[in-house]
Amino acid sequence: MRFQLITPEKVAVGEEVESVSFMTDGGEITVLPHHTPLFTTVHPGELKIMVGSRPQYLASGSGVAHITGEAVVILTDLAERPEDIHEAAEEQARARALSAIAEKRGVEEIAVIQAQLEKTMVKLRVRRRRI
Repeated sequence: MRFQLITPEKVAVGEEVESVSFMTDGGEITVLPHHTPLFTTVHPGELKIMVGSRPQYLASGSGVAHITGEAVVILTDLAERPEDIHEAAEEQARARALSAIAEKRGVEEIAVIQAQLEKTMVKLRVRRRRI
């Protein structure tokens, strides 16, 4: 099955895979060849692709997925492999976000900060679980 993981900056993954697992509104979904066609939202979390018998993991952000029987295309705002995530930088980003939330800023600004914090936490989780 053809899989593409696309961010605004790049095509992070574009290859043949056996399966793709990622988070949606209803929880985790695993897509296999000949899956029922579907459009769904993608939530930040760990994305797993099976290439042969080897799993590969990435930190994934918010986005949308288009699933056909032959392909999966995910458009997302984050796609990073564990080895590309810099833990110290993410810890600093986490501390800054928590500090900004504690400052009781405006509702809109806090929503943006919380979205950034969610991505940071996903990256830290994936990095720590897979490296």
